[in-house]
Amino acid sequence: MPALKINHLFWITVLMFCVSCEGKLSDEQRKQLRKAKKLQQIKVVTEAEITSAAMVQGQKILNALEKYGKGPEKIDSIATATNATIRWLRPGTKNAKVIENQLIEAYLISAMSGGAQENVQKHGSDSLIYTKPVIDEMPDGSVQVNGMWSIWLSKKEIVLSIEKD
Repeated sequence: MPALKINHLFWITVLMFCVSCEGKLSDEQRKQLRKAKKLQQIKVVTEAEITSAAMVQGQKILNALEKYGKGPEKIDSIATATNATIRWLRPGTKNAKVIENQLIEAYLISAMSGGAQENVQKHGSDSLIYTKPVIDEMPDGSVQVNGMWSIWLSKKEIVLSIEKD
């Protein structure tokens, strides 16, 4: 019930704003109103759609890193532009979170059988983690996990990015 009142209050405020402007809104004001309206819409998405969108977003971020470079300043710029947290982790990294250590351990184990590939994991109710291992094949045919990219994404941002008709 309170959300309904807030929604009504929002639209009354928008209406009063429009009336006070004599119905003449600038292009920027119209753009802001459309954006606010889009944020107010209720979207029904499945967990599979969220996971798929997170996978696509993680791949785009890694592609940007490949294209623009992987230096600390580039990583920070891309992270800021995409509202993500980007980390490069090596096996045994001390500052890795528990879930990141579990994922890198899983990559180390699965690399032996040749099954290490990118992944999306839920973390709590508001975050998703896209991870991708970097693996080198050694001359003797064995594989070595050099590390993994860990990209933390906001579930809210992912849901808002999903286009629904």
